[in-house]
Amino acid sequence: MFLVQHQNRFFPQPYNVNSTSGANNSNVLGTTQKWTIDRTWPIEEILVVVNFTVNTGGLTLVSSPATPDQYDNILTLLQHLNLSINDGTKPRSAVDCSGIGLLEYCYRKGMNLDQGTLNLMALSQSGTLPAGNYKIVYRVPMVDPGIGEPVRSRMYLPVHRHPQDPVLTLTFQSAANIYSAGNINYIGVEVVLKRREPTQASEAAIAAVKTTNPWGYIDFDLIETPYAVPVGSGAQVRIALPIPGSYTDLLFRHYLGGSTVSRAEIDSGAAGTAFGNEGQWFLQSGNVNIRDWAWQDLRIEAEMNDVMPALVLPGVYVATTSAGSPTQLLSSKPLFYGQAGGAFPTTQGYRPATTCFFDFLADGLSSDMAKELGSVLDCNFPSTSGLKMEVVGTPASVSTNASYLYLMGRRLFGDLSAWQKFN
Repeated sequence: MFLVQHQNRFFPQPYNVNSTSGANNSNVLGTTQKWTIDRTWPIEEILVVVNFTVNTGGLTLVSSPATPDQYDNILTLLQHLNLSINDGTKPRSAVDCSGIGLLEYCYRKGMNLDQGTLNLMALSQSGTLPAGNYKIVYRVPMVDPGIGEPVRSRMYLPVHRHPQDPVLTLTFQSAANIYSAGNINYIGVEVVLKRREPTQASEAAIAAVKTTNPWGYIDFDLIETPYAVPVGSGAQVRIALPIPGSYTDLLFRHYLGGSTVSRAEIDSGAAGTAFGNEGQWFLQSGNVNIRDWAWQDLRIEAEMNDVMPALVLPGVYVATTSAGSPTQLLSSKPLFYGQAGGAFPTTQGYRPATTCFFDFLADGLSSDMAKELGSVLDCNFPSTSGLKMEVVGTPASVSTNASYLYLMGRRLFGDLSAWQKFN
């Protein structure tokens, strides 16, 4: 990296209710809190570390989820994160995502999650959370982790140039959406800022290549958009992506509705989605197909590029009735340890495509860091032509609770032509 990194740790008072002596409680649950970040240096990454203690007896997690939040239970302890900025042009959100969306985005981008967070991913699928101390870490990358120098340094969030401090808004989940019995009796939040120190020479070099940003940086946002499939409808849907901009990636997160919400493809069980003949979906603009796929195709490619080890939790054993008898395994298949997108199913030898991904930056074909932006998904032309960029397909008809597809992607704004040329 060209610039020196600074790492600073904070305990923002708004996120740490009643924490004057270090003894916090869970009053922050179900609330929205704001904290202003200083503008000393450009921001490369933010870590939100949520520490919490489960009281004696543990937690009984929501067992019959009616919403996506209830399905993900403890992983949604940070329910939503927004980073708002004012660059002098207009206020806007640089980041606006759910907490679970950030976890799955970083997972699919090949950014390792810490073992404590991976442990909670596994335990969230087990139905209970034992008493004890836990940490869950939400990573918020300002720069696409697949981008290297010399492009990377101009993609930090240049708050040092902004006329107003950025505001980090955290919404914490309500207890009722996490557990049905038990108690969380301590929550404390740390924020770690990773920033780079620009130099006079670096600022001059960045400003030398003109962009729509007045200082030469490449503007971006990282936004998650939910789409609800109406109950009882199995008609084709057309889901519009936010435009304009150029996408480096696009994450899809599925929640199949019904009597309870589960993690399965939203077309699972629809006509024409039998095993080996899954339904076909399209990325279209002006009815022209840019890509088409079955969700399982994206799952296969995403897992080929995962850096996570396929570790498993140990099986649970108990002694049989006779003293000295061999122990017996209680569960027929242990949970996959730290896998995003729900438990590994017991009835098939592969995972549902509940969290899958388009990597427009490199398309999964190279392990090299991207130093150009030639293959990003251009949504500027549709925007200026009065067209849309849409995800098109046919979901399954469900009853009682709706299905949801969450689309999350990083958009780059402005003229990128300087990084889209063969030299």
